[in-house]
Amino acid sequence: MIAENLVSDIDSLSFLPFFLPSSLPPYPNRKDVDLPEHAASPPSPAEDAIGKLIAENLVSDGATLQMGIGSIPNAVLARLTNHRDLGVHTEMFSDGLLPLVRAGNITNAKKKENQGRIVTSFCSGTRALYDFIDDNPLVKFLVSSF
Repeated sequence: MIAENLVSDIDSLSFLPFFLPSSLPPYPNRKDVDLPEHAASPPSPAEDAIGKLIAENLVSDGATLQMGIGSIPNAVLARLTNHRDLGVHTEMFSDGLLPLVRAGNITNAKKKENQGRIVTSFCSGTRALYDFIDDNPLVKFLVSSF
C-alpha cells in the first residue's frame, strides 16, 4: 500500500494523533524518505489584485482564517501583513502562513475554540513548513470533520 511506504519520520511529528490508526503496528514497512515538498508559485497580477481586494475588504483584525489550495489564498495571505490578532482554523496549512506567524499577525488570541493554537487537518509545502510544524505545540492537527 502507498500509505505504508510513505511513512517518513512520523515519530517526530507528534501532533498527528490521527495519521495512522492505533490498530496498526508501529511503523508498518517503515521506509525513511523525505516528505514531498510543494513550493507555491508566485501569484499572477490578477491573482495578486484579487488577494488585495479580499485582504482589504473582507478580512478584519481578529478574524479566523480558513485557506484553500492555490495561488489566490497565498495572495490573500501575502496581503494580511497589516492585520492583527488573526486566527487560523483551516483544512490546509501552507508556507503562506509562516511569515504572518513569525511577524505576530497570527496570534489565535481571538478564537473561541482552540484559542492560541493553529488548527489544521493537513499541510503541504516546503521543508521550512515541515520544520515549523515539527513538534510545535502551537499547531494542532485534527480530522477535517472536527
